Amino acid sequence: MCYARSSIRSTIDRYKKACSDDSNSGTVTEINAQESAKLRQQIQMLQNSNRSLSNWRTGLSEASLGSDSRNRKVLASKHGDWARAECNLLRKLMLQ
Repeated sequence: MCYARSSIRSTIDRYKKACSDDSNSGTVTEINAQESAKLRQQIQMLQNSNRSLSNWRTGLSEASLGSDSRNRKVLASKHGDWARAECNLLRKLMLQ
């Protein structure tokens, strides 16, 4: 009789442990999915920023080809504000 109780007890303990392990793996899966989504979003933002920065450089180069040095300085200062904002965005993304 004592053996049967101990066997049942160990079966119940194994069942409880298995149930708790399953629930923990569910949360780990959810955490991984959330982290993955967050990283995908950051990658997308970085790609967009990179694309915008490349377009800005191309536009600045094309605009400065036919301009005198004073106009190039004006163009650079206008785009400088945008570039600083872009750098700040990239820093924020890296800190997340």
